[in-house]
Amino acid sequence: MVELFTTGPARVLGKERKLALGEPADLTIFSLDRSWTYSVSDSASKSRNSPFDGHTFQGGPAATIVAGKIVYKH
Repeated sequence: MVELFTTGPARVLGKERKLALGEPADLTIFSLDRSWTYSVSDSASKSRNSPFDGHTFQGGPAATIVAGKIVYKH
């Protein structure tokens, strides 16, 4: 599962790179305790039809770090 969502897409897009000691990493910290509700109006997608609109999910990103900098924090 980890391979499918991490190195797999990077390899398909030709963006695969090796991590080196001391180099910043890109990662997402996932929380199983987080509950959130999907809203089409809050989505960045241009599509306005979704079967998930108004659906509550358990688990989600708590923070995202890109090149060593926090770019998203819930």
